[in-house]
Amino acid sequence: MKPPNDSIHTIDITAEQVRAARALVGWSQDELANRAGVTRRTIAAFESGEKVPHRSTMCRILSVFEDSRVSFINSGEVIGVVRKAQA
Repeated sequence: MKPPNDSIHTIDITAEQVRAARALVGWSQDELANRAGVTRRTIAAFESGEKVPHRSTMCRILSVFEDSRVSFINSGEVIGVVRKAQA
């Protein structure tokens, strides 16, 4: 996993996008937590709307998804996730 770099992660992601991204790559909350170096409780609390993770935690979550070719879309009326084709 690449170290988080706050300057490259400027988009906000929603709990729904994280759940959808996990589904795209077939990860459980535990697997995402392990890959991002956070607790499963952190992921569960975010996905349930209970808490918003710190910016550094969000950057770690984004980084592990980016490493798995997942992109988050937040442009106007379109909010979602896509998985890039393997090169």
